[in-house]
Amino acid sequence: MWRRLKRWAAAGGGILVASSAFGYYHFVHWLSSAPPYAAALEKFDLSVLADRTVRYYVARQGPTALAPGDSFESLLSQIRSAAAAWNEVPTSELRLAFGGLTGEEARNGNSPAIEILFDEIPPGLIALGGPTTRGEVSSDQSGSFIPITRAVVILNRDLSGQRTASESFFLTVVHEIGHALGLQHTLTSSVMATSITRATSRARPLAADDVAGVSLLYPTPRWRQTTASIAGRVTLSGKGVNLASVVAISPQGAAISALTNPDGTYRIEGLAPGSYYVYAHPLPPPVYGEVSPANIVLPRDRAGEAIPPGPYFETEFYPGAKTVEAAQALVVRPGEPLEGIDFSVRPRNGLDLYAVSTYSFPANVPVPQGYLHLSGARRFLVVSGIGLSTGAAPAPGLGASVVGGSAVIAPGGIQPYAPDPRFVQINLDFHPFSGTGPRHLLFSLNNYIYVRPAGFHLVAAAPPAITQLFRTTASDGRPAVAVLGQNLSRTTKIYFDGVPAAVLSATENGLVVEPPPARSQHRATVVAAGEDGQSSWFIHGADSPVFDYDSKAEGAAILSQRSLSAGVEAMIEVVGANTRFAPGWAELGFGSEDVVVRSVWVLGPTRMVANVRVAEGAATGVWPVTVVDGLEVIAAGALEVTPASGRPTLVAPVRDAVTGKAGAYPGGTTLVRAARLPAGVAASSLSITVNDQPAAVRAVDGDVIAFETPPSTPLGVAVLGLRTPQGEAYPIAFTVRPAPPQVLSITSGPDQAVGPGRPARPGDLIRLQVARLGEPGEAIAPERVTIDVGGARHAAERVAPIAGRPELHEVQFFLGIGAPAGDAVPLIVWIDGRDSLPVTLPIAK
Repeated sequence: MWRRLKRWAAAGGGILVASSAFGYYHFVHWLSSAPPYAAALEKFDLSVLADRTVRYYVARQGPTALAPGDSFESLLSQIRSAAAAWNEVPTSELRLAFGGLTGEEARNGNSPAIEILFDEIPPGLIALGGPTTRGEVSSDQSGSFIPITRAVVILNRDLSGQRTASESFFLTVVHEIGHALGLQHTLTSSVMATSITRATSRARPLAADDVAGVSLLYPTPRWRQTTASIAGRVTLSGKGVNLASVVAISPQGAAISALTNPDGTYRIEGLAPGSYYVYAHPLPPPVYGEVSPANIVLPRDRAGEAIPPGPYFETEFYPGAKTVEAAQALVVRPGEPLEGIDFSVRPRNGLDLYAVSTYSFPANVPVPQGYLHLSGARRFLVVSGIGLSTGAAPAPGLGASVVGGSAVIAPGGIQPYAPDPRFVQINLDFHPFSGTGPRHLLFSLNNYIYVRPAGFHLVAAAPPAITQLFRTTASDGRPAVAVLGQNLSRTTKIYFDGVPAAVLSATENGLVVEPPPARSQHRATVVAAGEDGQSSWFIHGADSPVFDYDSKAEGAAILSQRSLSAGVEAMIEVVGANTRFAPGWAELGFGSEDVVVRSVWVLGPTRMVANVRVAEGAATGVWPVTVVDGLEVIAAGALEVTPASGRPTLVAPVRDAVTGKAGAYPGGTTLVRAARLPAGVAASSLSITVNDQPAAVRAVDGDVIAFETPPSTPLGVAVLGLRTPQGEAYPIAFTVRPAPPQVLSITSGPDQAVGPGRPARPGDLIRLQVARLGEPGEAIAPERVTIDVGGARHAAERVAPIAGRPELHEVQFFLGIGAPAGDAVPLIVWIDGRDSLPVTLPIAK
């Protein structure tokens, strides 16, 4: 496989692209050769994918060598965890799902997908990744784009020198999957930065720049409505500078960037409302192992000629400042693009500083993310980079400062690092009220400045540490593990390899967790990850504790359905033996893009059901089924795909007719698609059942059937059946949940109705009259309720049943200044994960 892919590899860069493509941050194709430049970004076309989800498939043979104590199961768990990091972006519609294990068999699938392979790669690298095949120019609501039809992540087949539980391995896999999704390198210390300047962690793998980058490719409908943008141009002697990096940094820590177009124009999108400094800097020269600046694939013009970066120039803050103190802070707001933030830069022969890495030492493990405890004793960073040191001492005249003033470099605080004077030590002063989060460093030398976004992180506590693991029993009799140590709280995640354990209870000095299932005598590395971004790896490193599982009977699983015809969708039941299926732990895959799992419901430790779709043009064949149960990988037989039968088929998801959301509620009108219904079929000729109980068919509109979910249907997973005059469809599963809350009225002040003639104002006490918030007369704790106003979340001040109307509740909250102004700002009430139907709230400007 590697020989076939070599021609796409950017050696040493971890990016795979075709020679016709180029990119900066994203992979971009120029559709015009002169201003205004028209660009098409490479991305997956979510509209052709089931559930707008990209499946990834992992080669079954795995690497040829692993580090001592590692296993294929450990490796697969880290891959699944890395993919899940991209699913946590709320402003991106893209989702990733495990598609199964693959072997040498040809999959014959046509659906866009990601392959994760193990092969030989250039020395010094752990992985490569990126798009490999693409379709023709297409378009969607965001404009023109180039569809990615195949992407790969190649991990080194020899992983004997790299623990899969390490921070660096995990972040490398997150990084390479980012390339496969369409992201290039950035220079803002995010996960998509090269390892030299990357400043994210397992506990917080994505930075604001990563979130903006993937959201630009796969935006949710409201992403641009709730974020801001800054645009301008970088010129030198009146000419646009190509591939200049322009960065917006918030004193509070966020940094988001863009690279300039060939004419020097740029636009930074995805900024949270607030205040930013903006600076422009040139791309640095390639460091050892890189083939281009920051290993960015250079753009090509329409004739196929590479367009090099513009000349080196002086880094400067807007407007033309060399220090933050002289820079202008820019305030941005959603829906109000800030234009004309231009830079007229001065040329420079070369760069005196670049490629700066920072490290902290909370214990004896170097932490490249640079975490410093506000009350800790070790208030210093160890820094390396081109130009920082003479090899025995800091470069003469080297200066450094912290952007934002929350920390300062002590007088004489730049000095040689005593254990190795090739490195520079920076001593910092701060106090417990300096705040927490990432802080940016500004270095200066020979009148040149270099900004290192997220040069270090201020935290309120030391990293979590694990001192002891021992077996115990949960209060309900389940086998559990006590994790003892320091700085462990209920919100700390405990990972067994890459799978988070279920936290059962907290004790004075630790946590009691239910470990994920694993095969007999599996050895799992245990890591604690805190909300502040730190993990116990910062303390223990390669000596992190290991949990040895007991001997047990191997897990097994069988499917209720052993064959399906092409073009159908069906519910499949999986029955396990010696398994502990649980949500988040259990998955299954068929190793083929032609057979995809759409949804999974875990019904118990040995039973789950899934809706499975077989593609319309699926090739016949037999596909091995893989069930993942926590850390155990189970071969569950095979599924045979047979030729298309022409029988009718239900198509998930089942949706509520009013909200349009997946699922239904008892007594509600529900919609479902049915493929291959005869034209003009009458509702009276169709039979719908829910859990084998008849359901009234209300109407048929084309291929959409409207029916009433029986009022007696219990909450949880239900089974939907369909019979037509032409035959019976395979049943599918769906979720029955409580009816959504409904906001009936909005008042403010002394019971004055809010409306177009009397809009609400920030600071007003808003009262909502809400139906179906809870049981009649139920006392609801305010912390269970959240009010979303135009994307701004508000805490409830008071929630109480209404006197004389126990079926209704009044929700009170103060309207915050972060809520956007407008005549019809959407308001949604959330309780325990349930959201109400949206209503509009006029807010004065």
